[in-house]
Amino acid sequence: MFDSLSDRLRATLAGLTGRGRVTEADVDAAMREVRLALLEADVNFKVVKDVVGRIRERAVGTEILASLSAVIGGVVGFFALEQSLALLPFALAVAAASLLYIAVADLIPGLHRRTDPRSSVMQVVLIGLGVALVAFAERHAH
Repeated sequence: MFDSLSDRLRATLAGLTGRGRVTEADVDAAMREVRLALLEADVNFKVVKDVVGRIRERAVGTEILASLSAVIGGVVGFFALEQSLALLPFALAVAAASLLYIAVADLIPGLHRRTDPRSSVMQVVLIGLGVALVAFAERHAH
């Protein structure tokens, strides 16, 4: 008895999950199938009526809430994007500074281990060229 009830409920829900958008008619058809499956499983009529009513109320309410939250999310996202574009240069500056800090922090222990002044000077020159390249790109990008 429970196997057939489970199979019918699973088939009903599978029919709903394959759709891109669930309409009120789809919810009504599914609730009709659920009602029949529960009544055939000898569930009390009042219990079936109450359960189906609650499920339908939640399903339709969820559809409305999902639609409203999508619209609200779109509007908030639009205005948040406008504000975040103003912060983009600062975020890029922090990211670039972090990258330079990590690169220099990795190089400095190597500079301390080397006793050859020529290789140390070469590393400092390369670091300076990197900073100059960033400054050059900044001036010519705008």
